[in-house]
Amino acid sequence: KLDVTEPDGINNNTVTNNNEEESIEQVVNRLLEASPEYKEIMSKYQDAVAKLEKDITQRVTNITTQKEKLELTYKKDYEQLVNRKSDLDKQLDIMQTKYKERMGEFSLRKNQVLEEQLDKKKQLSNRLVS
Repeated sequence: KLDVTEPDGINNNTVTNNNEEESIEQVVNRLLEASPEYKEIMSKYQDAVAKLEKDITQRVTNITTQKEKLELTYKKDYEQLVNRKSDLDKQLDIMQTKYKERMGEFSLRKNQVLEEQLDKKKQLSNRLVS
């Protein structure tokens, strides 16, 4: 026989059973654990929790894998862009150098043409004067 004790009118949530004291929670848990329905429900609960934990672990693994792939892709793309920029900078330097050389050649050629024209004018002027 179970006896709920209430000394001095205060319920201390204990049950006396064969000279052993248990909390009401312990008694309820003991009775529930003896129930086949409780065992089935707990088994289903534990299975559901295990499934959720596995699912969460799998999702975290997938996210981590995707993150690593994205980081690798980003790193490769960034390196390609840096290399491409470097190549373009070199090409620009070469083009600027060639432009300066050609402008120098053009300037020399222009001066030569002007001198030739001036010489021709002088020669023509000298012919007309003589």
